[in-house]
Amino acid sequence: MKKLGVFIFFNFFLISCTATNQKHGFMFEMSDHHLIQDGVSSKEKVFKIMGLPTFTIEDYNSESWVYYSEEVENFLFFKPKILSRKILVIEYDDNNIVKSTKNLTLANQDKSISFYKGYTGVESHKVNPIFALFTNIGRISPQ
Repeated sequence: MKKLGVFIFFNFFLISCTATNQKHGFMFEMSDHHLIQDGVSSKEKVFKIMGLPTFTIEDYNSESWVYYSEEVENFLFFKPKILSRKILVIEYDDNNIVKSTKNLTLANQDKSISFYKGYTGVESHKVNPIFALFTNIGRISPQ
């Protein structure tokens, strides 16, 4: 019985050491993004084909829609490994017609775009744990 318990414990231990893959963002596999044509497709047609973009970029006279997808492998506490990344940038002209499209992947993104490495800190989350413990006394209420 003791050997069975040890066997079960080690099996659970080994199972917890497996890597997990996660997909984030837009699902390019399920879209018809290849139907978008430069100089022909309108913003409404792109919206019907692709849906809402991940984010938009508004410049002085132009607007761009960006669709972003990434697959990441996580293994325990190590830094996540990026397996694939796809970025589709659709730029519109003044008449809301597609001016250009750019497909970026891990292989060609380093030459084309760069990501901002900084971040915006939020002060409200930087609270001393002891201070938070004592300020929450008496604030617990039944639901």
